[in-house]
Amino acid sequence: MKTNAEKSLKLIIQIEKLNIEYKKLSEKIAEHAYKCWDSKIEVSSPFSTNVSACLTDWLEKKFEIEYSNCPVTGREYEHKRPYYVAPLMTEKDCPHCYAALQVIKERKLLKQKRGRIKAQITKLAKREILKELNQ
Repeated sequence: MKTNAEKSLKLIIQIEKLNIEYKKLSEKIAEHAYKCWDSKIEVSSPFSTNVSACLTDWLEKKFEIEYSNCPVTGREYEHKRPYYVAPLMTEKDCPHCYAALQVIKERKLLKQKRGRIKAQITKLAKREILKELNQ
């Protein structure tokens, strides 16, 4: 049976491996965004300064505004519904930014794994603290 110290060391090693993988995925996302940016620079005029990757627009929160009349007062008011464009995009829209989105999804799952491991470490630490207090 492993001690809590051995378990926590194993978990810390797993977190460090995930941190390294997280950094690699972040670099991949940047590479894909730069490829999109470079392809747009080639098409646009040499003096254009408003060139950005599609990804920045895809990930920006947008609002759909719907106007309605209040049934009691009759005044008009608006409903704002937030949405993101990214889930609607396909590889045809921009292959570079679509690839970046796929890597972002992968990185999100990795981040969740990291969170679960950190929670396990916290549990182990709390157990040790309780043991010390009860002695």
